[in-house]
Amino acid sequence: MFAGDGSVRVAVVLFMKVVVLGGSAHSTPALWSYLVSEARLQGLNVVLIGRDRGRLNAVIRACEILASTRNNSLTSATIPYDRAWRVLNNADVVLIQFRNGGYLARACDETFPVQYGVVGDEGLGPGGLCAAIRNWKAIGPALECIAEFAPDALVLMMSSPVSLLVRAAGYRLPQLNVAGICELPWTTLTDTCRSAGTDPQQVRFDYFGVNHLGWLYGITQNGHSVASVVPLKYLRLHEHRNTVLDEQRQAVRPRAVELEEISRKAFQAYAEGDEDQVRQASQMRSTPWYRHAVGPLIASLAGSDIRTVFFLSVCNDSFDSAYRTDDILEYPYIANHRRLQRVPRINRVPVEMRHTLSPFIEYERVAVRAVLSPDNDLVEESLRVHPWVNDCGKVEELAQAILNYAHAA
Repeated sequence: MFAGDGSVRVAVVLFMKVVVLGGSAHSTPALWSYLVSEARLQGLNVVLIGRDRGRLNAVIRACEILASTRNNSLTSATIPYDRAWRVLNNADVVLIQFRNGGYLARACDETFPVQYGVVGDEGLGPGGLCAAIRNWKAIGPALECIAEFAPDALVLMMSSPVSLLVRAAGYRLPQLNVAGICELPWTTLTDTCRSAGTDPQQVRFDYFGVNHLGWLYGITQNGHSVASVVPLKYLRLHEHRNTVLDEQRQAVRPRAVELEEISRKAFQAYAEGDEDQVRQASQMRSTPWYRHAVGPLIASLAGSDIRTVFFLSVCNDSFDSAYRTDDILEYPYIANHRRLQRVPRINRVPVEMRHTLSPFIEYERVAVRAVLSPDNDLVEESLRVHPWVNDCGKVEELAQAILNYAHAA
């Protein structure tokens, strides 16, 4: 996957081909708008792959309204009707943002664990395992096609749960360059620095975590402390589980239901609206993962001078001696001459952080087998290792619920 020094093997090209799997998402026009209007890239060849021709046409129309296709190419293909996988040929970057089952499946992931006394989430806990099994049914075959048609591409995983799916990809197709990507550590750092009146691009810091569970620490500028420890917001789901569980029990509706409504309104505007309506629809939901992670990363690999730090979920590869080489952790990277280089750690990881995170890493070692070969025994074994579930007393019922919901899509 990655070279021993942590660099990503990406060829220098005169133009860049980007293929988006799950390109019919209503958020996709925001990525195109960033790359063309903000990053001002030229020579882009962007291909959107999806299952619904109507939705793809609407997204293409919205993209063309938001940013001109002059000097760039924007096309689409449907699965399986257009022999879509052949358009992967010569891809430099493949972005995976499948949501198998749509927002209704996410709503399920966010809610069904609650009835068993466990926090619900689309990427963490039992909800995350359910999403992983469901999404792998689409992602596994897609990765096999990438291995056939674009074996040298950088594959960016955005589908939930990122860490577990990257681990599954590494087990099944280790020859591919697969990395999860998330904007949350970078946006957390920038918010922290700006609150302190400092420039996030001028500070030194360390980071330790897995996707959505991590800490920025030792943040300094010119030798002066900016912040000692800053946790990512999702750590609240772990450290204050009872409070979060009470909130979820009292919630009127899950976040996914709101997103489904936004998506429906967006597609109506994309298909029929004028420029103002399309622009408003594209902004109904903020898309920081494009603006602060995926978009700048693509621009960096295309040769732009981008100073963003990218947080990628990749193999430990002996970077952290406390973990196995194939464990998936999240690390900061910088772009240097169209290559991504892992940032060396300045300070040792605090013991309490390792103590908190290690059970989640151990869980993923077990859970990946349930993702690749889902059956009741493997799902139960995974749940018994998870720090949120091992004492809930309903592991057998919860395991069966995960399999039922995962196979419903």
